[in-house]
Amino acid sequence: MEKVKEKSLLTDEEVAGYLRTQFNLHAFPLQKVLYYSYSDYLEKNVNRLFWCIK
Repeated sequence: MEKVKEKSLLTDEEVAGYLRTQFNLHAFPLQKVLYYSYSDYLEKNVNRLFWCIK
C-alpha cells in the first residue's frame, strides 16, 4: 500500500514544470515559490507535499 501512495504523489520536477509553464516563472522565483509552499505545507501536515528526485 505504501508503494501505491508513493507512486501517486507528484515529483518536484513535475510541480516545478507545472508552475513554470502556468506562471512563467524563471529559476529564482520558482525556487522561492517551491520553498515557501513546501515549508508552509510541512508546518500544517506531517507528510510530504511532493517527492524529491535525486
